Order: sequence, then C-alpha cells, then structure tokens
Amino acid sequence: MRNSLLAGLLSLLLAASFVFGFLYGHPSHTLASLGGRVLVRLGALLLSKQEHETETRRQYEFESIFLGLRGDAVRVPTHRRNGNGGGLTSFGNEVLLLTFEGRLFAATGPDDLRELDIGIPDNGFEAYRRASESEEFKDYLFVLGNHRYNDIIHFDSQNRRGLAISYTEYMEESRCYHNTVAVLALDPTITSAAQISAEAADWSIVFRSQPCLPLKQTYQAMEGHMAGGRMAFQPPATLYLTSGDYYWDGTKGPEAIAQRLDWEYGKIIEIDLSTRAATVFSSGHRNPQGIAFDDQWRLWTVEHGPRGGDELNLVLKGADYGWPQEILGTNYSRLPVPGVLSHGRHEHFSAPVLAWLPSIAPSGLTLINGFHPSWDGDLLVATLGGRSLYRLRIVGERVQFAERIDTGIRVRYVHQHADGRLVLWTDGHELIFLSESLRSAEHHHLIEVFKWADVDEGLVEAAQRTIGICMECHSLVRGVHGAAPSLGYVFDQPIGSSSFEAYSDALRQKNGKWTRQALREYLRDPQRFAPGTTMPGLGITDPGLLDAIVEVLVTLQEIEG
Repeated sequence: MRNSLLAGLLSLLLAASFVFGFLYGHPSHTLASLGGRVLVRLGALLLSKQEHETETRRQYEFESIFLGLRGDAVRVPTHRRNGNGGGLTSFGNEVLLLTFEGRLFAATGPDDLRELDIGIPDNGFEAYRRASESEEFKDYLFVLGNHRYNDIIHFDSQNRRGLAISYTEYMEESRCYHNTVAVLALDPTITSAAQISAEAADWSIVFRSQPCLPLKQTYQAMEGHMAGGRMAFQPPATLYLTSGDYYWDGTKGPEAIAQRLDWEYGKIIEIDLSTRAATVFSSGHRNPQGIAFDDQWRLWTVEHGPRGGDELNLVLKGADYGWPQEILGTNYSRLPVPGVLSHGRHEHFSAPVLAWLPSIAPSGLTLINGFHPSWDGDLLVATLGGRSLYRLRIVGERVQFAERIDTGIRVRYVHQHADGRLVLWTDGHELIFLSESLRSAEHHHLIEVFKWADVDEGLVEAAQRTIGICMECHSLVRGVHGAAPSLGYVFDQPIGSSSFEAYSDALRQKNGKWTRQALREYLRDPQRFAPGTTMPGLGITDPGLLDAIVEVLVTLQEIEG
C-alpha cells in the first residue's frame, strides 16, 4: 500500500513537472526545481523499500520462439539507492561489472560474486553533490542519480591489453563536465581479476570530450543519462565510444550540438589507443546506449529517440544520422521536434535500418555466437521501457525479423560472456546469467533421441508432434517431474513407481511393469488400461505411430539409464 501511494505521488509530481515545463518552457523555475528534488527523494524511498523486500538470489524463465531461457540472478549491493547505469565485460572466465557508482565486481556465476579492490578514477560525483547544495546553483535542477559510470571493456590484441572505462566526469573548478574514457594497462601474465592491483592514479585518461559542457538551467543541470558512453573495441588498437548529446538539443538545452562537428557530442568517437588521437567517426546521434560489431566487423548502434524513433543504425564513417533535424518520432509533448526537416519521415540524412515506434528505450547491444545454433550471428538488444530483449536477424543490411522476448524487467546492459552465456545487468541491480532452460534443452534432447531410436522416417514428424504434446506436462529427464511423471526412465519399470508424488490411485494400484505392450495399450486408451487415471486420451489409432512413440520411450530409458 505504501509503495502504491509513493508511486502515485511520483507519477503526479512527474506529470506536473512536465506540464509546467511545457507551458513555461523552463522547468528550472522554482516549482519544477522543487518538484525534481522531491521526486528524487521519493524515488529513493521507493528504491529503499524495494531493496529491503528483494531477495539476494532469484530465478527467471523467459520464452522465445526457438528456445526457453533460464535466468539465474544475484542482487548486487549498492551504496547509493537511487541510480542506474554501468557496464559488463569478460575477463577470462569471469564477468566484470562496473556499477553506476564506480564499484567493480567479478563473477563466474550467481553464486560467485566478489567486489574487487581496484581503484578507479574519480568522476566528480561528490563535487557535483556539493554544487547541488550550493547557493550558486540553487535554481538549477540536480538529479544526482544520473551522474554515473557508463561502461567497461576488456581488450587484448597483440601487445596491447587492458581495461577501459567510460564515465561522465564533473570538473569542480570549471563547473563543467566531459564524456571521459580511462584505460588501465594490464600485464599479460594476469589471468584473474583478483590479481589486478591498481589505484586511481594508475589509469590513463585517453579521451575527454570537448568542449567541457557547462551546467544548464533548462531542465537538469547535467543530463548524465543522455551520455551514451558505450564502447566497442576493434583490433589492433581502436576504441569506439558513443557520446550522447546530454540533452543539448535546442529544446532541453541551450543549443543543438549533435550537428556541430567541432563538438564531440551526439557523435561516435574513434579513439586510437596507440596514439590517443580521437576523431569523429559519425554524427547526428542522440543517445546511443548500445554499440557492437557483427561477425563482418560492421559497426551497429542502438539509440534512444524521444517519443518514438528509437533506432538501430549501421554506422559508417563520415555518415550523419540526422538528430535533431530528422527523427522518426515526436517530442514528448506529441509535437514535432523543433526544426525537424521531414516530420514522420527520414529523407535527408542516413536513415536507420530499423526504428521502433512506440519507443522501447534500447539500452544495450551484443552480437551472439555460440549460445545456440538458432541464434548465432544475431544481435541482441536490451531495453528499459520495453522491459524486454529484442533478437534481430540481420540479412545483408536489413532486419529480417525483430523477435521480442518479454522479461518484465528493465535491462540496462546485455553481454555475451566468453563461455557463451548471456549476462544481463538490470535497473533492479541484478546480475542475471542466462542459459537455455531445461524445458528448451529437452526439446533438443528429443531430436537427438530420434536419431538413435528405430523409428520409420515417415512417422518421425508425427511422433515428434505427439511427444511434444506429452512434454506440456511430462519431462524427458529422469527424476525431473512436471505436472506429470518423467518419461525419461519408464520402460521395464514397475507402473506408478517413480518418485512422482501425485500418481492417481488407478496407476498406484496397477500391477505389472511398463512393457512395450503395456505402453501401447495405455497410449491407445488410458481409461481402458487404468480406469480413473488422470492421463487424457491422445486419440492415437495408428499402430505404427504407437510403435514409434513406444520406441522413443524405450530409447529414452536406455539413454537415461
């Protein structure tokens, strides 16, 4: 009840802030500024309540068309209750997590989460907090949770090995901020994250976006959630950084800067780690929060539009993707983006390969290889507003399909680990390791069983379809029961004798074993074989099909035995 009331207050206050900003154009007025501060505090209360009620470990089940997914999750502790962001990378057999507040963790799975004693560069958060409490900026709206670390990546190429992190860096003396990348060189003999010993001074700043952006009075003083800040590495020594426009778009900021080539915002930045030279690779971006190479070394990004117009872009050197002069969406007020050249069209700049309407808030991107054959080569997109994953099949330069996989959670980052598992980082501060679910694995196990079973080729499809119906209640794995007993160890066993606890009296009292003949009779007419059984009739009358199914059950018993 308390959570519901707080959520209602949050929604009402947020709506009031937007209406006020729309009517007067400056949410930095007293009401909006006060509303923003109260909004943050109420949000902290909600998060505090949620954290208290959330278990450390949890399991998820997600469904896709080709396979089911099992998620094993562990909750990651945070010092700050309000905040999101951070990134994932692989380091040998470990996943490294950089949280939004700059803490580093290593994990090989949900049962093995360790915080690392590695110092990292200061992003100026405490200085930014002091600014928010100062008389100088009393009329500015500060949302501290949006000041954060954005990504981490491990690179290892030829004689170059290290970690790179990206973050918004607030400069207290000049009262402005950069999109910054720092690199920690690593010795090639290090095989575990626990062996890394480093202090903040050991990192080298290889990039600071220019110019340093001043705090602004329009909307938030610093819109750190619009930083982008995601990275991709291309051997031998090139790092690509997505640098968002921090809401300097001419509406929520003093001017639009994504089209200005002398400003390194609203851009993809190419950084040569050998020389530390940085150049603008592409422009006209808004807030790219996912970047990845495909298996042809083509560079892809996903980025937030405003109300509609989230984009998947194939990024080419020198290309301009139009923001804010072109977007397949509208402002949050439902009015056209000011200055847009083709409302509802994308006719003057490089067009997205795919745009989402309504918005899904894409927040991460990874290439999949080695997770499952039906997914190999696809791109996987994490989303916030969409509370889902999207699996994209790329054929040539077009999207053949975009499969939505409902998760019900805000996924902040998606990464494929070195061992093939998929790893998610969520706004609920959970690290989720995804693998193929047992039920999904059983279907593929069944296909292998058919290769061993002596089944007439003309009956394989019908037998698979029939056993597929059985698998809605039965497991194929010995000792693993569902709504009905496992089929993995049936043949030649006493009827009603497994560890399944919910047998009907009809089967418990039935004498004998599951011979081939008994299985045929039961499958042909369950009620005739054991009056009162809860097993529904399958309507199988073809003797050949009955024999095929029995043969599969015999083969399963041999394999499981």
